[in-house]
Amino acid sequence: MLDIGCGTGSLLKLMSGQFPGAVLAGVDPAAGMISAARSAGVPAGLAQADARAVPFADDSFDLVTSTVSFHHWSDQRAGLAEAGRVLAPAGVFVLADLHAVGYLRAFYALARRRHRMHTRDEITRMLAAAGLQVQGWAPVFDLDPLLPVRARSPRPPSGKIPLVTAVIARPAGAPGRQPR
Repeated sequence: MLDIGCGTGSLLKLMSGQFPGAVLAGVDPAAGMISAARSAGVPAGLAQADARAVPFADDSFDLVTSTVSFHHWSDQRAGLAEAGRVLAPAGVFVLADLHAVGYLRAFYALARRRHRMHTRDEITRMLAAAGLQVQGWAPVFDLDPLLPVRARSPRPPSGKIPLVTAVIARPAGAPGRQPR
């Protein structure tokens, strides 16, 4: 597993507990974040690197993630191309970030951040340009105070617009579930 924009390594540490023996790696452009991850004992290969130039060979990882760092990437399209490059042919890419959905479009426009936050259609096109095909979307976090209760029920989530959304993608042509 590779976490692009791993920060202090929280996700990597969690994954090491869930999947003992998994080979984990993380990259972040900030030296301080990598240093903090190392100091915290994150059990992963860590490197200071930008999403545009991930220091790993093609087809190296079955799982590539990015959690709430995509909107910071200096060149998002190049970063997605790198994620696609290091992802194994049957691998999965999970991008969880702030996306410009619903009311958030207007908020990001007012905050002059709209160019960093994208709609589902924009993300889908960006992933396709990187050779990745969307398999599905899932809310990760919204401003609904009852979300933890609702998430445990068999009913769909609250229907409110999520603040953080995850998109799951696979290499185009990979076996698996077709997009909705």
